[in-house]
Amino acid sequence: ASRCQQHIFRRIALPEMVERLKEITGAEGLTVEPAVLELVARQATGSLRDAISLLDQLVASTQGALTLQQAQSVVGSANEQLLAALVLALADDRTAAGLDLINEAMDQGTDPRQFARQIVDYLRGVMLCKVGHAQGTAAQHASDTTATMQALAARFDLAQLTGAMRAFDEAGRERRGGWLAQLPLELALLNWRSYAAGAHAPAVPVAAARPAAAAPKPAAAPPLVKPLIAAEPQSAVKALVPEPAVVAAEVPEVSRHWPVVLQNCKALHHSMPALLEYCSPLRIDGDTLLLGVTTAFAHQKLDTEEMRERMREAVLRATGHTLKMRFVQSAAHGAELPADVATDGVVAAAVKLGARARERGR
Repeated sequence: ASRCQQHIFRRIALPEMVERLKEITGAEGLTVEPAVLELVARQATGSLRDAISLLDQLVASTQGALTLQQAQSVVGSANEQLLAALVLALADDRTAAGLDLINEAMDQGTDPRQFARQIVDYLRGVMLCKVGHAQGTAAQHASDTTATMQALAARFDLAQLTGAMRAFDEAGRERRGGWLAQLPLELALLNWRSYAAGAHAPAVPVAAARPAAAAPKPAAAPPLVKPLIAAEPQSAVKALVPEPAVVAAEVPEVSRHWPVVLQNCKALHHSMPALLEYCSPLRIDGDTLLLGVTTAFAHQKLDTEEMRERMREAVLRATGHTLKMRFVQSAAHGAELPADVATDGVVAAAVKLGARARERGR
């Protein structure tokens, strides 16, 4: 190991990469729109080898001249006009229009995480224009795009721009496999102003988020003069102070917010969403929410102090109610045997362990 040398190569600048791609397409006799080369260079993020590989894939997947629209459909990226329209919707606080634009991008086949990265990159260009560093934007974007970014910069303050970038950056880092691909983008659109206001602090473990125990107060010094009127008993004083009203939680409310609870669990613990596939709310006993788990394995993994605490935090964020958690084994999902399956066979034993029976031929 002492004889090893480490060489760190810098990333190639965007103009240099575009120029090199022009030389390659010219030497190969390819007809490619200039905007395609810029798109390829951006996708490569400084790696010329990745840029050449992507260009080769684009040329192989199309016939004739390679246009920007064809390249965007293959790469899964959105066009500059759609990005500008979305950022303008953010500036004007037109949430419905922003949601329509996100769904339009998804309908065009745009990759959600790629779209989030494009939004962050576009907002970064607007931010550079806002702080007077337009040449940094001009070096990476076309002149008409830079002019649009400069116009949009006047509609934001820096806190709003940084908040929007943080919100969509988190959306872009969401793992694949969600049941609704554009949901992180829609949540970022709805919540970006709270990021700008500083309401979203970096996530910390639940155990670390608990406030430290208050230090015991020093004993009060004895009074120098004996009071003439005896003090009221402590119980009487407490009786005069009304207790704050507590709104009881109900199972339908928890069930209605269950998708949000699952989303919160995903941020709190990486394995909880998979385990909660076998879990559902049953009932509320006093201040304890009973959660039915249909498999012994999931129940064993969930019925720990750590998981109960994280579940409590997820339910609190979604419903506003502070509840204790209790995981119990249950058949709440309603796994039933088909009529033609024996109750003492292998299928019945598998269903008891949490499997779900399907009809034959499906």
